[in-house]
Amino acid sequence: MSKQLQRIDDLTPDDRNANRGTERGRAMLEESLRKYGAGRPVLADRNGKLIAGNKTVEEAAALGFEIEVVRTKGDKLIVHQREDLDLETDVNARMLAYADNRVGQVSLDWDPVVLQEDQASGIDLSGLWFGSELFMLGVRGEGSEPVNPEDEWVGMPEFEQPDQGAVFKVIVNFTSVDGVQEFEKRIGQEVPRTSKITGSIWFPKIDRQWRDHLGYVSDES
Repeated sequence: MSKQLQRIDDLTPDDRNANRGTERGRAMLEESLRKYGAGRPVLADRNGKLIAGNKTVEEAAALGFEIEVVRTKGDKLIVHQREDLDLETDVNARMLAYADNRVGQVSLDWDPVVLQEDQASGIDLSGLWFGSELFMLGVRGEGSEPVNPEDEWVGMPEFEQPDQGAVFKVIVNFTSVDGVQEFEKRIGQEVPRTSKITGSIWFPKIDRQWRDHLGYVSDES
């Protein structure tokens, strides 16, 4: 038999919630509830223990919210209809939509200890995380593994890039602007004009886009 839930105090937080939350996320959640009211429902089990919405209930309780309970067996989709909001004309409705997504993003901070303990107890997390993602979160053990760079190249097409480096370099010093102009006529390209003493050119001239692709830095505009 399910516990009768009448007040927000009848809800019990999940003491093994894997989301530790963030200080910034809590502040954003509190502001959203205060300004725009409640959005999506929270989720509790038959005993009133929260499955989803732990942080929301905590902030809502501090603000004095009451609860309205809808009991289902998971075969019905609960729709929370806000009769006071119109998404087409109400700025607060649009802000609530943004807050709903952004608060969830900012307040998420996975606890690797809880994840690892749950995984070790037999909870299969493979449908929610890749093994490399669990490893990056700090989870160690079966089902989590670091990224192997060699594996990332499997199936990739081969590519060979010819050496485009300079075979010889020389610094040409100009004593006058006339000398620069004469040199430009002889080589058929402009010498870069910069505030620095030296610039760089290629001879024979190579395509600028190809040069940039190769990662060569030039002072040319």
